[in-house]
Amino acid sequence: MNLLPYIYSQSIISCEEKQPLMRALKMMYEEDALASDIYDQYMFGEELLVAPVIEEGMRERKVYLPDGVWTDFWTHKKYEGASTITYLSEVNQIPVFIKKNAVVLLNLNEKNNLGESVGNTINAYQKACFVITAKSSFEKELVDHLGNKIVVKVVKESETSQVTITGLSNYKLKLIEL
Repeated sequence: MNLLPYIYSQSIISCEEKQPLMRALKMMYEEDALASDIYDQYMFGEELLVAPVIEEGMRERKVYLPDGVWTDFWTHKKYEGASTITYLSEVNQIPVFIKKNAVVLLNLNEKNNLGESVGNTINAYQKACFVITAKSSFEKELVDHLGNKIVVKVVKESETSQVTITGLSNYKLKLIEL
């Protein structure tokens, strides 16, 4: 499962903060009046906004993105928030967006393909991959499904970012500058 490291680390945060892993937008964006009226999108952990296509046969849907910069999980296209977009989704890809200054740890197969099988082994990575969206400097701590305590530090300097990752070696890094 590609998202297992992310789900595990976000589950720990959910338990510590006594918040559900899947949250209605209005739980994280209380001041946003538009977010409180949306019933068919949700935050999956703190970093991912999920907007499933819920009507049979539909491939396109309107997606509301709260304030900030959002990145398409699949294509890495950037969107300005506080807006509604029309999103065309592939049949096998749910619309998912990564918020700014996020760290999403994935387990990819040997070909680095997202959405493909990584087998049933949960005690090792096939290929660890960090997807990081950087708008400004930040630091995040997470614990993966193997018990590794990982610290990700991003230092943003004008148009470039320096990323330091401790607690895990042998990983791929996908840095998305915002």
